[in-house]
Amino acid sequence: CWMGNPGAAEACEKMVKTAIGLGYRHLDTAAGYRNEESVGKAIRESGAPRSEFFVTTKLWNGDHGRVAGAFEESLARLGLEYIDLYLMHWPQAQTADGRTLQPDESPTYVETWKVMEELLETGKVKSLGVSNFSVKTLEVLLDQATIVPAVNQ
Repeated sequence: CWMGNPGAAEACEKMVKTAIGLGYRHLDTAAGYRNEESVGKAIRESGAPRSEFFVTTKLWNGDHGRVAGAFEESLARLGLEYIDLYLMHWPQAQTADGRTLQPDESPTYVETWKVMEELLETGKVKSLGVSNFSVKTLEVLLDQATIVPAVNQ
C-alpha cells in the first residue's frame, strides 16, 4: 500500500486487516511506502500473536547515512518489538535534497550494509537482506560482507 494519497492510511489498514483475516502472515512494508504505521496497527489490533507474523521493512535511500536511527524509526512506526527482515531498499544512497550518490560516493551500499550488520546484535531484527540488487552489485557486496544477505527481493 503506497501511502501517497489522502486517506490512504485508513485504506491500507483496512486492506491489511482483511488480508490478516484471510490468513496472510507475511507483511512487506517500507519507510518509503509510508505504510509502516498502518501495517503495524493492523497487526497489533488483529488479536493474533506477533510470533505468527513475518514482517519485512526497508531502509530508504535517503537514510543510508543514518541506518540505526532509520531502523529505530521504522520499528517505532510499526509499534512492534522486532522486525523479521530488514532490507536495504536500493543499492544507492541519496542526499537530503534527493540527489542520487554515485557508486563511489559515501555512504556506499557496502558501507551501509556493514552498519546494517551491526543491527543484528540488538536483537531487534532477525535477518537482513537487500532489494533491487543486480548480480554485479550483489557480487561487490558479497566480497566485503560479513553476513550474507538472507534475500535479494
